[in-house]
Amino acid sequence: MNSRLHTIFWSFFKISPVTFGGGFAMIPFITKEIVENRKWLTEEEMADLLALAQTLPGSVAVNTATFIGYRLKGLYGAIVAIMGISLPTFFIMLVLGGLYYFFQSNPLVKGAFRGMGTTIVALMVYSAIKIAKTSIVDKPTFFLLVLSIPILFYIHPLVVLFIGALLGIINWSILRRFGFFQKQATKRMMGKSG
Repeated sequence: MNSRLHTIFWSFFKISPVTFGGGFAMIPFITKEIVENRKWLTEEEMADLLALAQTLPGSVAVNTATFIGYRLKGLYGAIVAIMGISLPTFFIMLVLGGLYYFFQSNPLVKGAFRGMGTTIVALMVYSAIKIAKTSIVDKPTFFLLVLSIPILFYIHPLVVLFIGALLGIINWSILRRFGFFQKQATKRMMGKSG
């Protein structure tokens, strides 16, 4: 196997068995591995991939792994990323499914699952904060966040994502028309030269 493909596979393989709580709980681990450790993507690119992965059906972790693998090594990269993120979980679930059948009424097992459920919420909040740092870039995107949270209780998430995409396009067009991005680039250049 190509050494880069092997690295992609191993990167996702080692994340999968240590994260409990589904795809969203894996996001901080995937981000740390891909952005901080491997430096394959920037935080902004990762946030964009996560947003795209959440709009598609299926596990956000598998979708994210697929996009990252494809981005790095095309179709073969996507395949090895999917295998890396899926195989450990598959085998662990086979073993735990059999054990759970025998120990499901044990109070220690019930307590452990309750404790893990609580920490999974913390992992999701942590992921949200990391993504927010690169996604909330101005007042309109902050307003969209504040507006979206209560709406999610009443409208299907896919509809909210579609509305968010539409409002994001409108916001981006307005900012570009008024030269916001050119002003930001000029500020960055002035900061580097000074």
